[in-house]
Amino acid sequence: MDFFRNNKRYFITFAIGLAWTLIMYFGRDIAPLPGRNMVFYALADATFIPGVFIFSFGILMLISNEGLFNGVTYGMKALWKALSDRKNPKMSESYYDYHLRKTGNKVRFGFMLIIGGLFIVASIVFSMMVY
Repeated sequence: MDFFRNNKRYFITFAIGLAWTLIMYFGRDIAPLPGRNMVFYALADATFIPGVFIFSFGILMLISNEGLFNGVTYGMKALWKALSDRKNPKMSESYYDYHLRKTGNKVRFGFMLIIGGLFIVASIVFSMMVY
């Protein structure tokens, strides 16, 4: 039971990707696909999009963990404070302190890269089965 509890994020992400794949596969406007090749073609299409999106979210979380967006968020908060607080328009902490505080909070992202990669590999396998 500890295996499922420790790897819950993998199963949830896979379930979301699988649900998205099923919605894309069965949500087509065309009649039932004739032939085995067209079924694999539809499966390749349906697995590629969730795989790319999940993998891309993992990459964005990786980039965010490294602090690339910290400058933009600090700038937006400083602008908001300057425009909304007339008595004290300066930020209470420096950018250095803000950056140290934000980069200390790491978010896990590996599960998204792995699950997204699995969906992309499945899409490649399905597309190879078409030809």
